[in-house]
Amino acid sequence: MIASRANETIAAIQNKDFAKLATLIHPQKGVQFSPYSYLQPSTDVIVPASGLAALWTNPSPTHWGMYDGSGDSIDLTFPNYWAKFVYNANFAAAPQISYNTLLGKGNMTNNVFSIYPTSSYITVEYHFPGIDPQFQGMDWTSLRLVFVYTAGEWYLVAIVHDQHTM
Repeated sequence: MIASRANETIAAIQNKDFAKLATLIHPQKGVQFSPYSYLQPSTDVIVPASGLAALWTNPSPTHWGMYDGSGDSIDLTFPNYWAKFVYNANFAAAPQISYNTLLGKGNMTNNVFSIYPTSSYITVEYHFPGIDPQFQGMDWTSLRLVFVYTAGEWYLVAIVHDQHTM
């Protein structure tokens, strides 16, 4: 039931089609961006559908959270954040896709199902178990898209990046 909406969304993300992506984002909630699996609703950036294109062209950095390991601020422009924490791999061609099941697991707490319980939301994960064989899976990466059903449509409410962390 969610596969076609998820495919539509991952294609819009892959193509940086912000006009299309805006139509897929929840009209009241916007979309929450999280650079890692531990979501922080009080501090994560939430962008209304109408704000995507403007954020993309804004030359000023946005504070997206803290880097795992160093604790340094993630202060990046939206295009730089996108390249590092949204589409850092070709997730449209991910070898593994799951629905309400976590594939990528590291040492960081993953609270996506606490924030977005499966009783009301569907989380679609696009996962690469590893990119370069020399790293033996320590370079795994995932992109999780969280959807909620509202007024007869599935809408995107969160884009959650995940990867091997220290």
